[in-house]
Amino acid sequence: MRHHFHVQFSAGTRALAGLGVVLAAGVVLLAVIGHEPATLALAAVLAATTPALIALAWHRLRTLHHHAQRHAESAEEAQRHYFMVLCEVMTVLERRDPRLVGRSERIAQLVAQLAPRLGLPAAQAELLTMIARVHDIGLLSVNPQVLSKPTGLNGPEFNAVKDHCLVGVGILQPLTFLHPVLGAVRSHHERMNGTGYPEGLRGEAIPLEARLLAVADSFDAMTHDRPHRPTLSTRQAVTELIRCAGNGYDEACIKALAAVMRVEDLLAPPAPVESATEVLQTV
Repeated sequence: MRHHFHVQFSAGTRALAGLGVVLAAGVVLLAVIGHEPATLALAAVLAATTPALIALAWHRLRTLHHHAQRHAESAEEAQRHYFMVLCEVMTVLERRDPRLVGRSERIAQLVAQLAPRLGLPAAQAELLTMIARVHDIGLLSVNPQVLSKPTGLNGPEFNAVKDHCLVGVGILQPLTFLHPVLGAVRSHHERMNGTGYPEGLRGEAIPLEARLLAVADSFDAMTHDRPHRPTLSTRQAVTELIRCAGNGYDEACIKALAAVMRVEDLLAPPAPVESATEVLQTV
């Protein structure tokens, strides 16, 4: 994009300089034809100064362009540094509970495997993989004792947990390069039947990136110990996600997960369920 802009800039300023020369030559020609001494003198001055003025303007524009380019590069570098700091913060956050160590990196790696199977372009898949590493950064706002509570959460506690999606969006908002996939953070706890949070979105109103992240997030939660339940095997976790397909999770994302985990044999039509709310609230 920068190269394209530079080409347009150079061609435009060269054309501007050329136009100045043509205009100056035209004034000289008109003055010579009219034989007006004053006009002829003015034309001579314009002919002498116009190219220099155009060249000065050209140089100034190039200088401003280079300054803008350096500013953009500095801003991009600052954003990348901020992102790396957030990754380190996530590492510290996960270390508060030994059962969560490495969770964000595992989810990011799984997202990287799932995204191509769902047809996401390579650039979008890369951004989604990056944001998966920090998708739960909003949990900084939740009391650690609530996150490690072995029993069910009460109303205020669950509300605090639900707020972490929007808190995460706020923390990640300055990272403009992640804006195309920021909806994944906002909506990765939404569910296909509208029982999720924070907005109760339903079906395809939930961004595909969020539906994909929801499957990866829930699969990792199921296959690692949590305070309120033991670990499930890969086959048990995929089976549970399949059971909740349609109500809770996107079927295409679950099929992609089954393929990645090489358990496609589990994809036989599941028995219908009235609600997936119970299992959804435990992950």
